Amino acid sequence: MFWKKPNNSESLIKRKPTKSGMTVLMIPDSGESSKLRLRWTWLIPAAILGLCIGIGAVGAPLLLAASVKTNVSLFTERTKLQLEKADLERRLGLEQGKVQSLTAKTQDFGQRLLDLESRLGNVETRAGVSKVERASVKPGGGANNLAIKDPFEMLSTLDTLLGQSDSRLKKTLDPLDSVMRREAAVPAGFPTPGRITSKFGTRVSPRGGYVERHTGWDIATNMGAPVRVTAPGVVETAGWTSIGYGLHIVINHGYGYKTLYGHLSKLNVNVGDRVSTNDLIGFVGSTGNSTGPHLHYEVRLGNTPINPGSYLFRDRPKFDSLEIK
Repeated sequence: MFWKKPNNSESLIKRKPTKSGMTVLMIPDSGESSKLRLRWTWLIPAAILGLCIGIGAVGAPLLLAASVKTNVSLFTERTKLQLEKADLERRLGLEQGKVQSLTAKTQDFGQRLLDLESRLGNVETRAGVSKVERASVKPGGGANNLAIKDPFEMLSTLDTLLGQSDSRLKKTLDPLDSVMRREAAVPAGFPTPGRITSKFGTRVSPRGGYVERHTGWDIATNMGAPVRVTAPGVVETAGWTSIGYGLHIVINHGYGYKTLYGHLSKLNVNVGDRVSTNDLIGFVGSTGNSTGPHLHYEVRLGNTPINPGSYLFRDRPKFDSLEIK
């Protein structure tokens, strides 16, 4: 058998195929050139890796910027919430302080109301009004109501108690007004400061040595010393009399009470004038049956002179400015 040289086509068909890829020819400025064969099995992963690196290089800053923006937003929102929380805690503290203060004030007010209840009972007794039992809002009533912790519930309780006290007070005012006016009409205190030289009752007359009935107290003092009324009233008499009092004044205080001021040197009121306790009505003198400067002072009840001693040392009531009816 003769050997036959294969043709090109046969040679290409029978030649062992080369692996796909690409060859990079590197030709330096000097020296021999070299080839770098790159296979597709390398190039595809490398391209994918390069693409990922590129995307990462471009996307990372964007993601980082978005993350930073989100974190800043979250931090701002957190700070805002913290500030709002602090403000709410501060306001809550203030409100709690107000509630505590309100509770203390309400308890104090309740204690004062209980004191008022006690005093109102005394006033009812003085006025001759039968006491009205106050209904208890809580079992036990009275001071037990002060144990309520809720100030608003306590205020409601106190409002109820105030309404009850107001009703009682209205029922007491008219009779109390009459009692107060009667008490204000009673003479009290000295009409002028001085020394007692003669008291009420039987005595030896300083002018003739005979026994006589003295209807008042004599208060020796300086000529012209002021004389002041000992209870509110109306001037009934103001002038001269020939029965021994000389220049004198009679005040009608109502409820049967009258006072007389004798031996005056000068008058400061006229008949019909209304006077209040401690008003200046005249001045000490020595007119009428008098042996020296002094004031003859009488207290009359139903036009009958009575011993003024207890009235001279009686304290004036605080409401004695009430005018008589």
